[in-house]
Amino acid sequence: MRRRPKKLFSVAAVLLAAGKGIRMGEDKLLLPIGDRSLIEETVSLFVNAGVDPVIVVVRSEDERMKALLQPLGVTVAENPFSDSEMLDSVKIGVKKLPLQECRAFLIHPGDQPLVEPATVRRLIRTFFRQTEKTMAVPSYKGRLGHPVLFDKSLYDEIVNLESDSGLRPLIYGRNDRLLTVPVQDPGVVMDIDSWDDYRRALQVWAARHLTGARR
Repeated sequence: MRRRPKKLFSVAAVLLAAGKGIRMGEDKLLLPIGDRSLIEETVSLFVNAGVDPVIVVVRSEDERMKALLQPLGVTVAENPFSDSEMLDSVKIGVKKLPLQECRAFLIHPGDQPLVEPATVRRLIRTFFRQTEKTMAVPSYKGRLGHPVLFDKSLYDEIVNLESDSGLRPLIYGRNDRLLTVPVQDPGVVMDIDSWDDYRRALQVWAARHLTGARR
């Protein structure tokens, strides 16, 4: 593996990779994009943004995923509940955070590999320039996307949250706590839930790499 970029922020990331990808008939996170898998590409965007540590939540029985992640220098957090909701994976990942070492943390789906590292850096820097908000989310053409950035003061609220709709009540229930950061990056709203989404992601990835490396 290439040498890791210098850590730029006191920010960690929790990546959610414990889903079964049932809609596509196979584990979409292991599908190729360029010369690596979707989950490897997603990990790399945070590493290249200067975020450390990166915690990846996987299914306990997913030995293939764990083997793929092992050389990447990430922390693997195992979700032992095969039929759990996404919020369960969020809590498992958040509980692995080194709170003494980070001021904030990002939460991001493993199936959104097209976010630019520069977008992550912009989100973090914009958040740290203000003191009123405790969450930040990127916005592309009026659509809110990922990753979502949380101040570490929200740790207890997240691990104790009970919700049938994941983190949405926390993020969108109190707009006075949410900072919206406009970006020119469609990757923040591009997840991969179907084969059409996957084909579109491959086209975007190829177009970007024709013009140079990620920013």
